[in-house]
Amino acid sequence: MSVPPPGQVTDTAGRQRRGARRLTISGLAAAGIVALGLAAGVLVSGRTGSPGPAAVVAAPQTFAQVGADPVRATATTIARSWGTQVDVRCVYSGPAGLVKGYQLVARDRAGHRQPIASWQAISNVEADVSGTTSLSTAQLAGLEIVRTDSGRTVLRLNL
Repeated sequence: MSVPPPGQVTDTAGRQRRGARRLTISGLAAAGIVALGLAAGVLVSGRTGSPGPAAVVAAPQTFAQVGADPVRATATTIARSWGTQVDVRCVYSGPAGLVKGYQLVARDRAGHRQPIASWQAISNVEADVSGTTSLSTAQLAGLEIVRTDSGRTVLRLNL
């Protein structure tokens, strides 16, 4: 059995170490690229719900009083690619301790009504309510706030 010269053994070991380093560095670089890709995907997917350049946000509008309920509200409509988001700020100023149930209803141009949100109003506590509808802002004729116990409309907003 012949023994290789000392320089050849060192060369082989050095080549193996250099190859292992290259493999480790390549693996770390690939892992970094995958991590950046995942981070970019999270950032992009996190923005899909926010109003982008295609979203049109209308100025807040005040509902008109229809019934005698001591309630007032404003609505902001946000045009989305899938329909309309409606954000309502509502205050019920009835007797302390009294809780009333309300429903936000969207009305289309043909007069069809669609409930899009509901909440419990507590006296003198501002409620921020959001609802969505598949109706576009062009199809949306108005919004109503309705008492859940009687079905009676108490506020109306024509758009």
